[in-house]
Amino acid sequence: MARHGSITNAQVRKILGVDSVDARTILQRLVRAGILEQRGQRGGAQYVLAPRAAAPVRVRPAHEELEKIVLDLARRGPVTNRLVREHAHLDRTEALNLLRSLVAKGRLVREGSRRGARYRLPRRPR
Repeated sequence: MARHGSITNAQVRKILGVDSVDARTILQRLVRAGILEQRGQRGGAQYVLAPRAAAPVRVRPAHEELEKIVLDLARRGPVTNRLVREHAHLDRTEALNLLRSLVAKGRLVREGSRRGARYRLPRRPR
C-alpha cells in the first residue's frame, strides 16, 4: 500500500493468506474504523488511507526521558549529535541543546569541537 497508495481484496488475500470473504471483512472493518476509504465497487474496489488516518502524531518524551536516552547511549561509548538525533528523534539543534544541558549539569563531558565533538560520561575519581 505504501508503494502504490492503495490495496485491493486480492492483495490482502495474498499478503495475509486468507480467502476473499476474510479479506473483505478485514477491509470493511478498517473502513468502518475510519482507517481506510473504499474507492469503487465489487471487483474493482480499491482501498486507500483515509485522510484522518495519516501518519500518527509522535509524542515527544519528557526532557528527563531524553536525558536518560542520551546517558544510556553514553554508557555504551562516545555519543555524537547524530547518534542522539537517531535515538531520540530530535533535529540537530534540539540534540545539541540537550547535549549542552547535560554538559552544563556535569553529566557529560565534551571532547572535540564542531562536527568532531564527542560526548562521554565524566571519569570517576579514584
